[in-house]
Amino acid sequence: MDETPNLDEFQRHLQSLLEKTSNIVDLDEQQTRRLQIESAIQEALRFKHKWTELKKAGSNPLKIQETVRLIVSAETMKESIGGLSSSKCLHCSASLQGDIEFCAVCGKFQK
Repeated sequence: MDETPNLDEFQRHLQSLLEKTSNIVDLDEQQTRRLQIESAIQEALRFKHKWTELKKAGSNPLKIQETVRLIVSAETMKESIGGLSSSKCLHCSASLQGDIEFCAVCGKFQK
């Protein structure tokens, strides 16, 4: 009899753990543990709701979604940072910030 627990049983388990946190003597530790368990219960409820909504919509809740890669290469990052920090004021030689057309130190326009 190898039964796998379901989500409802997991929620009941978490709720029983939540009740047992009152036995923790250290109040900071008790509060931390309560927050952890309450967060887990909330995530379980969100998961259950999302699963139900996807099933109603005819989607497969277990379908793996492809991720979007938003990471740029180190060379690209160095180029963009290097371009910003290498600009110097034509009048006082202070470093210019971003693409502003005047110096924040002396106030003179760069063109």
